[in-house]
Amino acid sequence: MHSSSPFDDYPVSAAQIHSAADATRGRLTVLRDLQSTVEQTHRALLAEVEGDLRTSDQDAPTQALRSASAVEQHAHYAAGCLDEFGLAVDRYNDSSDDPRSISRLNAAYQQAMLSNFGAVFPTAPAGATATQTREAVESYQRE
Repeated sequence: MHSSSPFDDYPVSAAQIHSAADATRGRLTVLRDLQSTVEQTHRALLAEVEGDLRTSDQDAPTQALRSASAVEQHAHYAAGCLDEFGLAVDRYNDSSDDPRSISRLNAAYQQAMLSNFGAVFPTAPAGATATQTREAVESYQRE
């Protein structure tokens, strides 16, 4: 009979997936610092100019700041998607009822093994020869 669990967990743990999401969020500090530096430098430079030059430079960093903000939003979204995927892996491996999770499939399989998957061990009918009895047992063991 079988002695191992035939159904494998998802090959990457949910903890590893959540760690990747956290790492993505952690990298956003650099982007926020860069945005802050651009804004501070821009304010300092605007304080040094007047008139038409000030008006023309007023919106100089706007596009860069919009792009940085868009990157930040996309990174937060990606990290959230990774977190959702990590939760799905947990459900797939451990706790899902529909479809059954890997751990529940393996538990059901182990339980079925204990009862020989519902197969009844053959009993030789009265008057069976040793060969007939052996063939019945071999047939049971094959199936």
